Amino acid sequence: TMSSQDPCWVCKEPAKSTSKGFIITYDCIRCAKYSIDLSNLGNGYFNTEREIANASGWLKENSGTVINQPVFLKLKNLTRLSINARADRLLIWLESESDQLGEVITINSSNKKLLAISWSTNQNEVDYLINHLISQKLIVGTEAIGSNNRAAQILASGFTHLEHINKNIQSNIGFCAMSFAAELRSAWDDAISPAIIEAGYDPVRIDSEEYNTGVVDQIKARIR
Repeated sequence: TMSSQDPCWVCKEPAKSTSKGFIITYDCIRCAKYSIDLSNLGNGYFNTEREIANASGWLKENSGTVINQPVFLKLKNLTRLSINARADRLLIWLESESDQLGEVITINSSNKKLLAISWSTNQNEVDYLINHLISQKLIVGTEAIGSNNRAAQILASGFTHLEHINKNIQSNIGFCAMSFAAELRSAWDDAISPAIIEAGYDPVRIDSEEYNTGVVDQIKARIR
């Protein structure tokens, strides 16, 4: 296994990378952690900022994905999310940053993580989505503080909207009970994962994610 600092394969931001055989794993501030399988990838790349934003956003939500040819084609052809879906993701992030009701949160719209969270191509799109949340009276906010920072506070109507979102979330994860043994990795990468994608679900491996509880607890949580 070799480690280095390289540009992210998807978004070209600085990322940590480790390679083992044909598998290169990236840990990117924007796209999170994912791998590419050079033995089954072809010569494809993401050519536009919108393709990169869509792929980055999807990978952020599906940490641990191994990108092979079927997964790459899925990512390249993703449809841009609606403005409301993208704004909802920012609202969910704001709630995760809040420790108490009425807390004022500082937002740096140039934060690369926010680009992925909101499936945005640039800082202007993040600002636009924040302004959309303000216009919908879900948050109150200020104009930019300094060069990039602005403040926001979730309103009571925003928390009500978050409750509605949480009640309507449907899992898109394809569940598969199997061993994490190394000799079965090719079965996952070459057969099971592509089949899950083809069925319209997202392939997520628990052993590719970071967590503090036991693996059994994580599996039970995903099934629920």
